[in-house]
Amino acid sequence: MNKIKILQVGTSDWQSEIELPENIDWFFLDSKNIAQSLTALKERYQSQINFNRPKIFDALLLTDTKIGESIFQLESLVESYSIFYPKAPQIISSPLQRFLNRKLAQKMEMTDKKKVVYTLSKILFPEQYGRKIPIYDLEISPDFKGVLNYQGKTGLTVEGNYGLKFRQFATFRTNIPYDSRRIFDIWQEFSKDSSCDLKIQVKLIDNSLEANVLKEWQLETGTVKKPLQIDARQNGYLSISLWTKGFGKMTIGTLHYRWGRAGYGDFILGGRRLIDDNQSEVAYYFNPQDFTPPLVVHFSDWSLKEGFADYRDIEALGCPFLLISDLRLDGGAFFIGSQKLESSIISIIKQSIAFLNIKSDDLIFSGLSMGAFAALFYSAEIQPKALVLGKPLVNIGTVAEKEKIDRPNVFPSSLDFLLQTCQTLDALSVQKMDAYLWERFDQADLSGTQIMVAYMKNDDYDPSAFSDIISHAKHRNIKVAGRGWIGRHDDEASKVSTWFMTQLQAILRDDFGRKEE
Repeated sequence: MNKIKILQVGTSDWQSEIELPENIDWFFLDSKNIAQSLTALKERYQSQINFNRPKIFDALLLTDTKIGESIFQLESLVESYSIFYPKAPQIISSPLQRFLNRKLAQKMEMTDKKKVVYTLSKILFPEQYGRKIPIYDLEISPDFKGVLNYQGKTGLTVEGNYGLKFRQFATFRTNIPYDSRRIFDIWQEFSKDSSCDLKIQVKLIDNSLEANVLKEWQLETGTVKKPLQIDARQNGYLSISLWTKGFGKMTIGTLHYRWGRAGYGDFILGGRRLIDDNQSEVAYYFNPQDFTPPLVVHFSDWSLKEGFADYRDIEALGCPFLLISDLRLDGGAFFIGSQKLESSIISIIKQSIAFLNIKSDDLIFSGLSMGAFAALFYSAEIQPKALVLGKPLVNIGTVAEKEKIDRPNVFPSSLDFLLQTCQTLDALSVQKMDAYLWERFDQADLSGTQIMVAYMKNDDYDPSAFSDIISHAKHRNIKVAGRGWIGRHDDEASKVSTWFMTQLQAILRDDFGRKEE
């Protein structure tokens, strides 16, 4: 088992005061003499740890906040967001404050040392994990006498009188295996009238034949924007039910469950979420890396798995990056929706630009398939230097329309997307969504922008995508270059992925003078 490596910097070593969990290796530096203490640490562990590698520690725990410039000797040893310092008001030296800002450090309540170490033992895992349970997995209580209306897989609308007190309305048939080494986050999509209320109940059941209830959690929905955290010391499985009271209409959407980070990030440390009015989510993660342009803004492809799928590939470029992942529907909803959601995505990109003190010409937008649509769509607002697109989907009404005859049961989520966005599946809705990107793209000043496109010559999702990009870029001083492969949309994935990363690396080298990592 690979143990979690935590480096504490302070005046006293916590290891001598508390018992450490079995999965933690603890290292200590004296904050009064970091240089000498670091040299001694390297000599002691040189046979076990390669100190020439970056980010060799999983977390840096700062228990002294009066450290001077010497703190910057530790900058390469840890990833952004994995530095924790006391939440309670303390005097923080000016050099340390610069270090904390640069590394996007996070505050942590440190009065209870055992709790701090316990939390770190649960959140410093390297993987991401997130799944969802769809609405058709719900078993509706036979006692409910109201109206039920399924809108594909987008949501279940119910209306009726639920009673004055909370009563069980539905249970998810699927139970979730619970691993006591992790904290689980539970998130329910919903919208409702103010006259009714919804409550989530989670029971941890042991693995015995008796199926004993070990622990129970409840969360009443409302203005809550944080997931329900499930933290226990026993393995088992989670049984989830929904309870209602009052009267009126509510729409219940997908249930999400993930390995959690106890509030220090979604999916990975520093990951964050944008939450729409119906509790649907788009996740994002910003990492400044070396603070040197360009900033790569990468939109994730459609995926049943939740999280930041391309994290390792984009991180390996070495430059600052912003990952944006659409968690709605089965695997994403093209990063568009309400004005609130679209404005929030634009705001996150602009905040990242401001943090790095760069300009839009220092940006590269990238994306595969669904993500390519978003890269084109939001480029109209930000005007990056370049776009790198793989298998772009641009006419997203047509993508849904082809599900009926040309591509039956291959991408049914496209129909759910069309229904959710337009409330109908008619020809007018197809036309509306086909025009959604181009209406914005055609109005933008993208002169000087280069667009690199990998496409499939027999694409069964959006056959005219590449030619449409050329058509809409014509006579606008936009350079478009493409590479095509014979095959349908889902063919040649590895070749397209290799081409995609090669183009990004070429732009970093040729346009920004960066050496390949």
